This record gives sequence, C-alpha cells and structure tokens, in this order.
Amino acid sequence: MALVDAHCHLGDGAFDADREAVLARARAAGVSHVVVIGTTLEDSERAAALAQGRPGLSATAGVHPHEARTWSEDSAARLRALLARPEVVAVGETGLDYHYDHSPRAAQRRAFESQLALAAELGKPVVVHARDADDDLAALLGGVRATVVLHSFSAGPKVFAAGMAIGAYFSFSGMITFRNWTSSVRLSDCPADRLLVETDAPYLAPVPHRGRRNEPAFVREVALALARALGPYSQAVIADGTIYTAAQIALDPKTNEMVGRTTAEQTERVLKNLAAVLRAAGSNLGLVVKTTVYLVDMADFPAMNEVYARHFGAHKPARATIQAVALPKGARVEIDAIARVG
Repeated sequence: MALVDAHCHLGDGAFDADREAVLARARAAGVSHVVVIGTTLEDSERAAALAQGRPGLSATAGVHPHEARTWSEDSAARLRALLARPEVVAVGETGLDYHYDHSPRAAQRRAFESQLALAAELGKPVVVHARDADDDLAALLGGVRATVVLHSFSAGPKVFAAGMAIGAYFSFSGMITFRNWTSSVRLSDCPADRLLVETDAPYLAPVPHRGRRNEPAFVREVALALARALGPYSQAVIADGTIYTAAQIALDPKTNEMVGRTTAEQTERVLKNLAAVLRAAGSNLGLVVKTTVYLVDMADFPAMNEVYARHFGAHKPARATIQAVALPKGARVEIDAIARVG
C-alpha cells in the first residue's frame, strides 16, 4: 500500500550525509511520494532541484513566517519563477507564527497575504503554518481562493472552522503520537476525504522514534496513529487503485455484547466514510472496493450486505465486494486502517 509524506524538509542539512538512504528506507516502508518543502527562496530552490526529474518527489516554494521580514517585490518575483517549474506543486510553507515572532507580525501578515494571492493567481495549493495566531489566521483564510493545506494541524476551533468553510485539507504530523498531545479539535471531526499525513522531517519524529531525527519512512507511524484515533468503527484507504475498508466490532468481554453501536449503525458509518473517499478519488468508476467486516454473529451479515448494496446503488464502482470474518465470542480485534484487508 502506498503512503505519501505530505510535508518533509528533505533539503535540510540533517539529510546531507544519507539522503539517498533515507529515500530508500521510505520506499521500503511503502512511502511512494514525498513532498519536499521550501521555507526560504534558497531552500525552495534546493527543494526544486531535489524533485526535478525525480519520480516520487515534488516540491513547494515559499517563505516561512520566521523569514517574513525578508519579503519584498524581488522575493515575489523569484517565488513566481520557482512556481513556474513543473516539479513545484504548491506555495509554501507560509503562514503566521506568533509563538516565536522571529519576524514582526505585520511583516508575517504581509508575506502571507501576498503568497495566498499568488497561489490563487497561479492555481496552486498553499501549505500553511499556524502557531498561536488563530484569530488573524482564521480571518485571512476567510478570503482565500486557493486550496489550503493546514500543515501539522494543531490549531484551535477558529482555524478549524475557517478551514472547514473553505474546504481545506488537515495534515497531521508525529505530534499526534505524543503522549502529551492534546487538541480542542478531534481528529475524527476532520472529513475523511481531507485528511493528510506528514512527517515534518527532520523534526517531530513520531513515537517510537521520538528523540531521533525524523524521516519519511516514519510517516507510517503517523498514519497508524491517525487511523486508531479515528475510532474503531470505520476506516477507508486508497491503495494502488483499490479502496480497502475495514469495520471493527468491539465487544464487552464480560457480556459479549457490542460496545457503542449496533451493527446497522456501524455499517452506515463505514459506508458514509467510504463514500467520502470515493468522492475524493473523483468518482473513478474503475476503482476496486473491498470491504471486510468482523462479526461475532454471522447472522448479521445478510443485513449488512443489504445495506452495502443499497449504498452503492447510487455510487457503484466497477467492482465492489464485501466479506465477513467470524470472531470468537469475547474477542476484541484491533485493525490497522493502513493494512491491506479484504
């Protein structure tokens, strides 16, 4: 199954000694694509050079809020030239950071607004950094005409609501694996078709690699943590043109009764998320969809199969199948959403 690291500082000096080995480990871990992030004009040029003519790599170009004090008309012109290169697929990393305030806030807002406008003009997505600047960031997002990726998302309800209003993508990093990670926005609040995973390497290495240099191969740990946080009731993943879905039924070990939801309710949620993933895939009628459900009472399967068929009546891909796996009474199965099932 293929994974994408949506945000990696692969041009960072931390990778100079073993960059090719890092990419080889990423491929071995199932990471098919890495987005190489630019944070200054010089860094963006390095990112573009790394991605040029290289399958599995693409680049972004932008000026980070830490560097916003350097923004000028010349910066805008150089950035525009970088964004004309085919390997440069997005603007950024840009945004607002009022935590460190390495650049004056007015300069941050000016550089951010200019890059948002450039993204809209060129039809490129924009990768947004947000830290301790929720009010201003939410206000600026309100007028955005470009596709927004909220990188390493950890902002509060205002930014989440602004992102939802404009159809932004929410990208999560290794922070969600940290024991002390908290957020006022639940991961499950984000639409299934607007979730991304990233490493932000070489920073923010996920558990169990915390304390080490991060690298793209570790995005698998982020994907697993995200899948678990979304809850046991529904998952859907696109891989190699096939959508694999899984439903977990959790049982109370004392009563052998299902916890939280009935089979019908659970099935409805599985298929609702699956439909969202199908929409994200552009309603590709060539997709293969395989769903596995885990049941203690196999007598529930005909009813679940009927619900499945009904859902696909209006949105049926070329091949859609559902199968059931029997569990012993008292069992509790944990399913990694990024595992191939079906």
